[in-house]
Amino acid sequence: MRVALRQVCVAAVAALLFISQSPADAGFYTAEELGMPGESATAKALNSTGQAVGRTHRPLGSNTWGLFWTGGKQKLNLYQLRGGDYSTANGLNDAGEVVGSSNTATALRAFLWKAGTGMQDLGALPGDSGSEAFGINNAGTIVGDSSGPNGVQAVLWKRNGGIESLGWLPGGHYSKALAINDGGAIAGSSDSALGTHAFLWTKGTGMQDLGTLPGDATSEAVAINNAGHVAGSSKGPEGMKAFLWSVDTGMQSLGTLLGASFSKALGMNQTDQVVGMSGDAAFLWSRETGMHDLNSLISGTPDFVLTHAAAINTRGQILALGRDNHHPASHLEHFSLRRVFLLTPVAAPHP
Repeated sequence: MRVALRQVCVAAVAALLFISQSPADAGFYTAEELGMPGESATAKALNSTGQAVGRTHRPLGSNTWGLFWTGGKQKLNLYQLRGGDYSTANGLNDAGEVVGSSNTATALRAFLWKAGTGMQDLGALPGDSGSEAFGINNAGTIVGDSSGPNGVQAVLWKRNGGIESLGWLPGGHYSKALAINDGGAIAGSSDSALGTHAFLWTKGTGMQDLGTLPGDATSEAVAINNAGHVAGSSKGPEGMKAFLWSVDTGMQSLGTLLGASFSKALGMNQTDQVVGMSGDAAFLWSRETGMHDLNSLISGTPDFVLTHAAAINTRGQILALGRDNHHPASHLEHFSLRRVFLLTPVAAPHP
């Protein structure tokens, strides 16, 4: 009788703790597939309203265009700049302004797309022919790179016009800017005399080398939030590991999923939740709970396996890529469809 009573008490306490968790803490997500059956796509970025961008996933040489999911399954095909047959949408802000790159008859060029005006060629640095855009903040400042005879260099495009080079780390001739926060701080990667390293660029200070995890040789930064915290990946003899960097703690490894040999960060939100891939699975990392396989957090019995988590927004929604669960992981790139999902945190059910 005492054993039974104790079991009841333990179960009641566990249920109370379980119910008291917030939706994001509870770790349960519903998954809405953004594509239609038989479609294949790549997902890149997500804004705070749940809008997402990416591109169609087609064989090399096929007509490919950027995609903008304006809400749920509703999407727009962004097509290409004049003379082109390829485009990809890489970033967007909360106003639904989209940036990416499209080829033309002569070069790959960065673009800005807006509802009502369509796709605008952002141009390149003087003397350069090519450019790409990867991120845009809520002030409309855009970051990417420009390429030409002097190499590839990270740049920003100002909302009121004009393009500015961010340069390279000492000894470098290649850099790219991948993300910008609402304060104008920029994250990316640059080669240097020490190898390719993640950087943080701020106005007045310029480009700061963020280094690597101990013992590693290279690193790359892919996301930055409004607190100035940076997420990316560092690579060395022990493989690639996702990291989170802040001025207070420096660069810390996020580890890997159990049984995986590597991890790669792909996105981050304002509360330092980081998403990406580790081994064959998508992951979610937070300071409170560490790294989890997203597949273990999906409600129901899905018919898919999540392999990449591309972005996470302030509401905790996650943009992820998956494959049919009956296709082997080794076939993902070339032989199976890439399925795009929007994961939304929900209240945990009663146990």
